[in-house]
Amino acid sequence: NSEKIYLVDAVNCDTKKDLAVLRFREAGNYPILDLEENFTASLGDDVVILGYPLGTKLGVEVTLSTGIISSTRNISNVSMLQTNAAINHGNSGGPMISRRSGKVIGIVTAKVRDSESIGLAININELKSIVSK
Repeated sequence: NSEKIYLVDAVNCDTKKDLAVLRFREAGNYPILDLEENFTASLGDDVVILGYPLGTKLGVEVTLSTGIISSTRNISNVSMLQTNAAINHGNSGGPMISRRSGKVIGIVTAKVRDSESIGLAININELKSIVSK
């Protein structure tokens, strides 16, 4: 948030997957989102994306965009979810949430350049593989 800077330590990371597990240095009451268990993507599933498009240019409030899972992809051996939800610079690292379950199913990672409505999120199962290490 805009009130305080939080210090964290990297517990584990996977540069190929562009993911890191961070631990806050200070104890606190941090908001937590549940991760979907045994997730299997279904085309057409409704999703919500949370993030900060364009960083602070639009303010410091989180934004929400909606879309569907339009495809599943395996890019460089990383399971990805393709969505038509609006993805912009600043959304990276934000959650992709299933509207059906309300749980995180992906971590937003990229928007395909020179395209409209093609965004990618890393399948939550990829994150689980580095959290459990």
